[in-house]
Amino acid sequence: MSGKSFAVLLAALAVVGSVAGVVGAVGAGIGGESTDATQARLTVVSSCTTITESGTYILGSDIENASDDACIRIRASDVVLDGRGHVVDGTTEVDPEEATDRFFRTGRLQPRTGIGVSVGGGLPVSNVTVRDVTVTDWRWGLVATAVRESELTGVTAVDSAFGVTVLRSPTVEVSDATASENAVFGVGLLDASRSRVADTTADGNGVVGIYLARSQAATVSNVTASDNDVAGVLLDRTRGASVRGASADRNRFGVYLFETTDSEVTGATAVQNDVAGVYAVNTTGTAVSETTATNNSLAGVLLQGVADGAVTSTNASRSRYGVYLFLSESTTVTDSTASDGVMGVYVRNTSGGAVLNNTVLGNSFDGVYLENSTDVRVADNRDGAVVFESTGNETIGAEGGYRHDDAIDVNQSDGLSDAELRAYVYRAIARAEHLRQLEYVGSVSFEVVSQAELGRRNEAEPDPTRTVSAWENQLWEATFVVGEGENSTRVAQNESSRIAGYYNFFADKMVIVSDDDPLTVSSTTLVHEFVHALQDQHFDLSDRSTLSLARTEDGSRARSGLVEGDARYVEERFDRLCGVVWNCVQVESEEPRGGDISSARNFAMRQMVLAPYSDGPNYVETLRQQGDWRAVNDDYDDPPNTTEQVIHPEKRDEPPVPIDFEDAARAGWRPFDQSNLSFSGRNGTTTVGEVGIFTMFWYQGYEYGTDIVDVREHLYPNDPTYDWFNYTSVPSEGWGNDVLVPYRKATESGTDFGYVWRTAWDTPRDARQFHRAYLALLRGQGAERVGPNTWVVDSGPFADAFRVVREGANVTIVNAPTTDALADLRPGLAESENGTAARAG
Repeated sequence: MSGKSFAVLLAALAVVGSVAGVVGAVGAGIGGESTDATQARLTVVSSCTTITESGTYILGSDIENASDDACIRIRASDVVLDGRGHVVDGTTEVDPEEATDRFFRTGRLQPRTGIGVSVGGGLPVSNVTVRDVTVTDWRWGLVATAVRESELTGVTAVDSAFGVTVLRSPTVEVSDATASENAVFGVGLLDASRSRVADTTADGNGVVGIYLARSQAATVSNVTASDNDVAGVLLDRTRGASVRGASADRNRFGVYLFETTDSEVTGATAVQNDVAGVYAVNTTGTAVSETTATNNSLAGVLLQGVADGAVTSTNASRSRYGVYLFLSESTTVTDSTASDGVMGVYVRNTSGGAVLNNTVLGNSFDGVYLENSTDVRVADNRDGAVVFESTGNETIGAEGGYRHDDAIDVNQSDGLSDAELRAYVYRAIARAEHLRQLEYVGSVSFEVVSQAELGRRNEAEPDPTRTVSAWENQLWEATFVVGEGENSTRVAQNESSRIAGYYNFFADKMVIVSDDDPLTVSSTTLVHEFVHALQDQHFDLSDRSTLSLARTEDGSRARSGLVEGDARYVEERFDRLCGVVWNCVQVESEEPRGGDISSARNFAMRQMVLAPYSDGPNYVETLRQQGDWRAVNDDYDDPPNTTEQVIHPEKRDEPPVPIDFEDAARAGWRPFDQSNLSFSGRNGTTTVGEVGIFTMFWYQGYEYGTDIVDVREHLYPNDPTYDWFNYTSVPSEGWGNDVLVPYRKATESGTDFGYVWRTAWDTPRDARQFHRAYLALLRGQGAERVGPNTWVVDSGPFADAFRVVREGANVTIVNAPTTDALADLRPGLAESENGTAARAG
């Protein structure tokens, strides 16, 4: 193995710490068959020696404190060495750190000295059997090199750097061996195709218990590999290799597959490992089946960068993630159990494949959860929820035997029985169908949780990396929503926990939040969420490229304006009929719009979250006026890509103004690497948009008393039929486009952060209005002008240096910890982007 390959392997280990051998498959009786030649000679060995003739050799006594380069050398074919339980003891003092470092750094195994038993030594020999011998205190306990059709059985290899090593030797079997407390690996087979390790124990080794590398059709079966520092069993660049019936507990990884092809793990037990029971990285055709991978710290089964993989009939319960698919393609999880963790099956940044017919009960966050994944089929997973199947062939407005205008015998005053819940939900589906004019064609699992349970699930949601949090902090700091002393990700999670229900279109699952005992459910909430189910069934929201491409704050909020606006538009129409034309038998929540509005909430974040619900319905109504529901349906093929288009439907076909931005930062300032940002941003940048800019100015009056836009006019618009809130103002209208680029710089004391925010406006007048409002915002935050276009906020949550330059219809803002850093982030901006003088004010 090359040093480069080992570096890649170690890099994969580092990734998993932050998120996420060669044995041959040969049939019984490959080696060890005595021939007439081996039976003809019987020789007793009592000291270090070289065997050059065929025959049977018996170790007559222990060999102690041997200092030879290699104590027993076998250099002939048709040899049996029977140790009779005796010990070949050396004097090598192994430095575990040196041995491990050299192994991983060079990747070369060249056993020449410090060998207990050496078979072949580079000479082509075959039909050699070594059995019932103990090797200890050597650099290499037992080594077989260039050997064929041979057997190493009943060998004990302890307290060496490398226990049992097979190099460039096909069709070799290691069986009934014990390889423990060795510095690097217990048993290692490299370039040993069609070989096998069976019925072997490899515990407490410094790196790997059993290591199988660069071998084809090799097998590891019925082994125990526990308490090894990195992996119990490691398959490295194997092809067609199998791990069968292994027990790999209390390692960092139980069974680890690295860059393998068509290798399988079946019937294994991998529990209580520090990271994952089974871990495959950069593999093709990995199959995990009939395996128990429970009680592992991160994941039962973790597949990273796997193509055409499969997890089948496996129990991966009681780990943080039961089965975790990351950056994988066309990989399936079927007929498995992943219960009692945080997420049963977590699919992240993955395309293709399926999650089918699994049991995912009692997970604190979700049974099946997809993040930034496409073309993944999710169906028939059992998470303890009630499933409402389409009853088919009924007209729109009738489902489950109930019409939209039926009266039902349901009384919520004493809670909902199972039969009442079925009738209540099916009628809500029929009403969503009727109002939205779409047929319910699939199935949805339905679960009711308490507010406390929802909070627990949100707490259990995977924490974003520090990089993601730092990037998001710059976004929200730039809009003066969350200051430097807070974590914006946590603030956003706090807002997302205050909901009445949600529909997970990745898992076809609806969750209703209710603390009522006995249970009551709002039919308004049901209708809203079942509209989302209809959207997913007809427009495939979990795999719709035009929706998934929204990778900026503004783009995501604009597309949400269509999806949430559609559902809330139907909800509003339902509310007008409920209790007037239709019997509703519901107990409605009296909670204010957007949930509890206690003073502990961040109102700017709240209003941004509510924007799609506020202006989306009016956007949908505008589409319906143009072409009824057909126009709304067609909009899913080309959804709005800016919040300006949702706020102002008359600008639906107005594209953003092009912005040319090239990174010019120096002195160690770097934009964020998009690969660390999950689904957030595009190329490390984002767009704030008209809603974000409006909210930034509105919040200054609401929270800090700096009246830039009318606070009350936003909260109490003139036409509240669909618009909950008004998101238009003088300094935010005329928005053309913007790009916000967060930066960071490593320093001796930690990391400095800053950003460049370039905005484009429809006209120079619009740019002037934004520019004046932004300077008023800075003054409200206590900023003092310290130079041309340059201001400093000395204290408070937004204490920093700012450079604000307007040129024509563009305004550029630079933020950094010091005024000197401003010039490094955007050199030349004190004059202008094109080098001409620019005025402030």
